[in-house]
Amino acid sequence: MRQFREFEAEAVARQWADVLWSRGIECTVRPSSDATHGVWIYDERQLEQAESLYSVLHDSEPAALEGLAAKGRERHEQTERDRAERHPQIIDVRARFARRRSVGRVSLALILLSVGVGVVTELGKNMSTVRYFTIGDFTIEGQALLFAPGLTSIGHGEFWRLISPIFVHFGIMHLVFNLWWLKDLGTAVERVFSSVYLLALVLFVGVTSNLAQYWWSGSPLFGGMSGVVYGLFGFLWMRGRLDPSCPVGVPNSTALILLLWYVACVAGVIPNVANAAHTDGLVVGVAWGVLSSGYLTRKLRS
Repeated sequence: MRQFREFEAEAVARQWADVLWSRGIECTVRPSSDATHGVWIYDERQLEQAESLYSVLHDSEPAALEGLAAKGRERHEQTERDRAERHPQIIDVRARFARRRSVGRVSLALILLSVGVGVVTELGKNMSTVRYFTIGDFTIEGQALLFAPGLTSIGHGEFWRLISPIFVHFGIMHLVFNLWWLKDLGTAVERVFSSVYLLALVLFVGVTSNLAQYWWSGSPLFGGMSGVVYGLFGFLWMRGRLDPSCPVGVPNSTALILLLWYVACVAGVIPNVANAAHTDGLVVGVAWGVLSSGYLTRKLRS
């Protein structure tokens, strides 16, 4: 959805919306924060057509403009009637889909991978298996852990280590907390955008948050899905607030809980937390949400 134009009078905005409807350009009128009224076009690809139509008709006689608007209103009403007739079938399909799979496919795969890694690593207690999932390898000599210098393992072709730390969890509460949020936030992204979109977002946030945590701490002994969780939160939070066409968002109460938890971790109230991964995930998620919402482009154009 993209904004076409803003008008001071609501009646003028609605008249132009009707004119656009007369040419098959589906749109709606929404109030703006500065007391004006914006005409928003559902399909961004029709924006150029709408601009051309405005340049031709904006100086037309009021009677001619109202004639087109009347045709547009009739077309709009007919479209809504057609959709209302199809509405029960659409709801039934969605309801059946929801009953069949309450968790998105990629979200479920990430959850199962995390549980599987939790089993083989004994939730972080078995260092002989943990070492295969950390961003850098280490050896065990008695009670001591000897870490390889830098990220030499990745340099030697073990590229999975860039993402694998997100599946390592240290304790049952660490695992349950992260996977609970992943289930809700990940599934929301899948349902609205796509499974491929979620996978791309998880991979990017996962890799950058792992690198950030290693750079900050200097130790490869960290893990968890929380950086990804904060990335998904930041993305949905911003996309829901800045994209008028986005049907999903993060309630203020949920945002407050996650932000308070983040502050508590950074302040040291909750110890032994990968704060750099949290920070990177949140920043990357927020940036992704802002950039993908089209908010900056709309501001520049207006």
